[in-house]
Formats: sequence, structure tokens, C-alpha cells
Amino acid sequence: MKVTLPDKVAGARDALFVLEVEFPVASEERVVEVDASGPVEPLDLSGSSRGGTYRIPVGLVRLHVPMRVLVDGVGEAKVTIRCTEGPESGTSEELDVTLEAGAAASGLRWGRLAGVAVA
Repeated sequence: MKVTLPDKVAGARDALFVLEVEFPVASEERVVEVDASGPVEPLDLSGSSRGGTYRIPVGLVRLHVPMRVLVDGVGEAKVTIRCTEGPESGTSEELDVTLEAGAAASGLRWGRLAGVAVA
């Protein structure tokens, strides 16, 4: 199981990012649980409501879990991914994600710097 998660995301309420879990091909279903501590939450695969437990059918080698930021501001969150059923049963990974100032705010600062440089 290979897990990919961005190191940093925008610290803006309702900002979305994706957790990717890659599996080797297997001949049985898997069940994956995703937990988050801090100001982020996993969503169901449609991205419409809270998720956390995902049944992976035979043959699927990548799972893309939408994640949502719950608050505005900077901070840290931990995301834990556990395989509870299937070939990787019992394996888990814990990753950190940093919430940083929103892209809109940093873009505004770059615009001001460009204006000063031109003047």
C-alpha cells in the first residue's frame, strides 16, 4: 500500500485536497479506513458527505479519497490510513499535513510586490 498526500494545503474552510492510496493487484476485496485528527475530514467518494470507511472491489488499484479542510487558518493535521480487510489487513500509515495561509492571500502579496518592483 502506497499512500500519497500533499504536505501542505490551503488553510481555507471547505478547501479540498485528495488522498491517494495505491494497491498491488489482488484477488479479494479490501476495506480501508481513513481517520483524521485536526481540522480536516475524509469525505465519501462523491465528495458530498463525511466518509471514512471505503470498500475496495477486486481489481481496483487506486483509491482517491476527497478530504476537506474544516476551518480557516494555519495548523497541522494527522491522517491515518488503515487496511482492515484484505491482503494488506493490519497495515497502516500516518501522515502529517500542514494547513497554510490561503493562496488568494499569498497571490495578493505577490501582486503588491510586483507593483512595487515596477514603480
